[in-house]
Amino acid sequence: MKTAEDVEKAVADLNKKYIGERYVDLSVIAYSEYRGFNSEKYTQSKNKFGGSTCKLFQEVNEDNEERSLVLRGLPYSATKESVMDFVKDFGAHKESDIFIEEFNGKKTGSCLVVFENQQVAQDAKASLHKKEIESRYIECFDNQDEFMRKICRLNDAPAY
Repeated sequence: MKTAEDVEKAVADLNKKYIGERYVDLSVIAYSEYRGFNSEKYTQSKNKFGGSTCKLFQEVNEDNEERSLVLRGLPYSATKESVMDFVKDFGAHKESDIFIEEFNGKKTGSCLVVFENQQVAQDAKASLHKKEIESRYIECFDNQDEFMRKICRLNDAPAY
């Protein structure tokens, strides 16, 4: 876009609007980030802390919602391996059970962990809430907590 005002107007007018059955989630990024978006260097730096990252709402579904926890307060250096170590007493986890959230190329300090079943997730929540990783206390939220409902968009009904 040509001006910052054009960007602000586009975000105000178009963010979260639907194209068919899909909505558009607009993110403002610096021009330098745009220029390198698909470059090998950008992809490598994006993943330097331990694998792919995401927006948590994209990973929650009917199959895993009740057996998932959102962990908030992670150090930005947290990896899937450090999260797996944190939850190790509550079942064997694979990297595919851990989703570290990222926004505009930076970690947010939140992740989603999918457990074997709802009871194990509840046991983990009760035991791990306010425990620490690298001197940072971690808050644990399940699908009944407003924070998880908001961050994972569980209150939103799809507009089809």
